[in-house]
This record gives sequence, structure tokens and C-alpha cells, in this order.
Amino acid sequence: VLGADIDLTGFDWQRISPFEGTFDGAYHIINGLTINADRASLFGDTGPDCEIKNVGLTNVNVTGGWYAGALVGSLHGKVSNCFVSGGTV
Repeated sequence: VLGADIDLTGFDWQRISPFEGTFDGAYHIINGLTINADRASLFGDTGPDCEIKNVGLTNVNVTGGWYAGALVGSLHGKVSNCFVSGGTV
């Protein structure tokens, strides 16, 4: 469970992959995600039992080749109550 809003501005993010568990953002915001790589995303490849929920991404800057996305690059599980606002993918 995410305990607070996070500002990733200035950090070169490395995706979380593979991801097999549950991530509950607890309605918090992750701001300033920046990633420039193939398979660029917050979560890279997710398993079939994966669940990502209740989180927002703002002001993202995601540049990638294959499987690029702000929240998930390759989804095999489920996502609910999530949003992305502002920035570029």
C-alpha cells in the first residue's frame, strides 16, 4: 500500500518487472515519472494474478519502444481506479 504521494521528478525510473502481486496506491498520486527505455512504464510485465489499483500518475514523461505505457507496459492482470493526467507517452 502506498502511504503518501510521491514526487519522482529528477529520478530516472527503472520499471518494476516482473510484477506478480497487488499494488494499492490508496488514492495517492505519483508525480513526475520519467523513463526512457524499451518497455518503459511504472510496472513492466505483470502476471495474471497481478492487481494494480487506486493510484494516479501526473506529469509523466515516458519514452520507449516496445511495450511502453505510463502505468503498465504489458498487462496480464487487472487495473482498477487508476488514471494518468498530463505529460507525454
